Amino acid sequence: MPEKTPGQILLAKLEAEGDAIRKAVADAEIAAKIAQKTKAAADVVEDIAEDVVEEIIDDSHMLIKKVKEVLPSRETAFKIIKVIAYWEAVKLMLSFVL
Repeated sequence: MPEKTPGQILLAKLEAEGDAIRKAVADAEIAAKIAQKTKAAADVVEDIAEDVVEEIIDDSHMLIKKVKEVLPSRETAFKIIKVIAYWEAVKLMLSFVL
């Protein structure tokens, strides 16, 4: 087997380095795509969370008004609101889990 010339050795090293650079660029492009998709998913989740919070706030205000009309004492009203809020939170968690 003939020995490689210094030029062939250098060419082999440069080709190996070029392959490593191409792989690193491909990996960086994949990582950028993953980061972009992750950000898009996070934005969607944030929008949904904002909508849920707004809906809960609106429902809470309406519920408080209705409870004030019906119940004679504040303490009883807050106990009922607390039970309803816990129930709604459990339903919300179960909808995400199931």
